[in-house]
Amino acid sequence: MAFVRSLRRNVFPLFFEVTRVSRYVVLPDSVGGVTAPGQAPGVIGSQWAPRFDAPGIVAGAHAVMFFGAKPETEEARFSVRLTRSPEHLMIHRFPDSSPHSWHQIIRPNILTALDNELIFDVSDGGSVTFWDVVILYTSDELTISKPPVLHQ
Repeated sequence: MAFVRSLRRNVFPLFFEVTRVSRYVVLPDSVGGVTAPGQAPGVIGSQWAPRFDAPGIVAGAHAVMFFGAKPETEEARFSVRLTRSPEHLMIHRFPDSSPHSWHQIIRPNILTALDNELIFDVSDGGSVTFWDVVILYTSDELTISKPPVLHQ
């Protein structure tokens, strides 16, 4: 019996499982593209800032953001940041009017589980169309609880 107690106390704590899954968030307004500045709902001035959650995000883990963009005017410039970030994730000036796609690493502890705000700011009098914004992150939850939706 002492042997089992010794195993339980000294060996078993060394072996444990940690849930880690890849999860992604697609910003629904970006499907099909949104132009900033523009007349679409949610685009105020040059800022397009949808709110989203990242359920179960693991503290200390990096995330990756993917998106495409095309300038609608010459010399357009844009920046991307998350509200909790002290600095921009990226700043870019287009050399021409061709579309581009990006992936950008998001440092740990900037993306949070609730109420993130991603801001695309277009400056220098230009306009840019952004599409298919996807954020890939590491989660420690296998399932996500959603409140029931009741229809009449």
